[in-house]
Amino acid sequence: MVREFEVSVPSCEPYAILAGVGGLILLGLLIWGVRNPIVWRLLSVVAVGSGVTFLVWGITSAAMGQEPSIGSPTGLIGAGAGVTVGGIMLFVISLCGKCPR
Repeated sequence: MVREFEVSVPSCEPYAILAGVGGLILLGLLIWGVRNPIVWRLLSVVAVGSGVTFLVWGITSAAMGQEPSIGSPTGLIGAGAGVTVGGIMLFVISLCGKCPR
């Protein structure tokens, strides 16, 4: 007598995989930026640009009364503000250079 059974394998969303790979790339670039401040300056430009994009997307979604495809308008505004501030801080840190001892 042969018994049949099903095996359930959890499926992973492609967005989770992309977020994980993106996080690893970002971590690698941040570590590389310690040795080469130009990398931090380029990352800060990308961060400020994406932060402003999230801010505008959240503000226009809230003003038009529409729900964005991800999150909520207030979440997008908060994430945009945080990413923008992080990009500005990264740019300032990249300009400081090494501290004299």
